[in-house]
Amino acid sequence: MNNNDLKKAYLQSYIPSINAAKRIEEEIEQLRLDKMMPSVIMDDMPHAHNKTDLSDYMAKLDELINKLIAARYKRIDLYAEIFADIEYDKEFDEKYYAKIMVDEEL
Repeated sequence: MNNNDLKKAYLQSYIPSINAAKRIEEEIEQLRLDKMMPSVIMDDMPHAHNKTDLSDYMAKLDELINKLIAARYKRIDLYAEIFADIEYDKEFDEKYYAKIMVDEEL
C-alpha cells in the first residue's frame, strides 16, 4: 500500500462509527414503534393478555440511549483525532515545503 491508500483507509475508518450510531437510532425508533403500535393477531383465538407496566420498555430504551450517547462520543473523538492529524499533516507539509524553498533560494 502506498501512502495515499493508507490515508484513505484512515479517513474511511470514520464511516463505521457513523453507521453504528445510525443503527442504534434505528433500534430506538423500532422499539418506540413496537410499543406504540403492537402487532395485532387476527386469528379469533384466545391469547394471554400480558399486561405489563412500562418498566421493561423504559429499561431497554434507557440502555439504547446510553449506547447511542457512547457511540456519538466515540464518533466525535474519532472525528477530532482525524481532524487533528490532518491539521498536523498540513503544518508539517507547509514547514517542509518552506524549508525546501529556502534551501533552493540559497
